[in-house]
Amino acid sequence: MAVLDAPWVPTALSASTVASFSSNDAVRLVEDEAEYDALVAAAIEEDRLVVIKFFASWCRACKAMAPKYKKVAQVRSKNSTAEFYEIMFDNNKALCKKLRIKVLPYIQIVAGGEGIVDSFTCGPSKIALLSERLEKYIQSEGHPTESE
Repeated sequence: MAVLDAPWVPTALSASTVASFSSNDAVRLVEDEAEYDALVAAAIEEDRLVVIKFFASWCRACKAMAPKYKKVAQVRSKNSTAEFYEIMFDNNKALCKKLRIKVLPYIQIVAGGEGIVDSFTCGPSKIALLSERLEKYIQSEGHPTESE
């Protein structure tokens, strides 16, 4: 997992680098703080279950977790109303600092009207933790689960 006080952080990314993180329709990229704020506000107002992953282009754990997160998103998007997003630390350092995110990859779960109900560091070896926590909110909202 990456600690955010890394000595070198790239300031510009190529389109192919960004595309490698966001090439899955089940996971949508949030570009900036305004879009993040609008997403969270809409999820609360519209009672939507939303998962947001924070990642960095230089973070090894983020790169290792990317295909696992996308697989969870593909399965959950088909079998529940959960929506999956990701936001790049590289372009949103002020937001990450404001949210006190210290280690990447980092997950937030917005459970509709309850707001942000869960926030945690979740590396590739702990992807089951994401599924476990997400299952709790899917069941509490009466959404269908994977097994239904």
